[in-house]
Amino acid sequence: MYSDYIIYKHITVNMKRFFLTTIATAMLTACGTGSKITSSNSITGEWDIVKIDGKALNGNSENTPFLGFDTKENRIYGNAGCNLITGSLTTDAKAGTIDLSKTGMTRMMCPDMDTESRVTEAMGRISKYSFGKDGALMLNSADGKTVMELKARAIKTQK
Repeated sequence: MYSDYIIYKHITVNMKRFFLTTIATAMLTACGTGSKITSSNSITGEWDIVKIDGKALNGNSENTPFLGFDTKENRIYGNAGCNLITGSLTTDAKAGTIDLSKTGMTRMMCPDMDTESRVTEAMGRISKYSFGKDGALMLNSADGKTVMELKARAIKTQK
């Protein structure tokens, strides 16, 4: 009977150690993941399109034009003001290059086709990206000229 108690106590102590070690490892791993974000992920997220070729958008669109980048899944999505944008994405953070050639969009007739046309035409000229001093994402042409200026989208919270 005494030996059963010792075995039980030994198992209990080892299980507690195992449990605490597992929890500590999980916590350290979770805390450490944020520091492993690479520069290729810096464009990840949703960005409102604020300027095309240096000119502000007119604001007549049904929806705010935006682009969303998921560099982990190599995916682009967004809205050109009325029509939806979707496709695949290739980026090279070191070179600052981006390929948006494999995108498509819905083709509904919209009240503001000017914004739609400007967004789709501009997307065809983009091959590089950089960041402005204010954190704006600058999508540039091959010769380095800014084609689109985007601002990080505000995160909407539900009440």
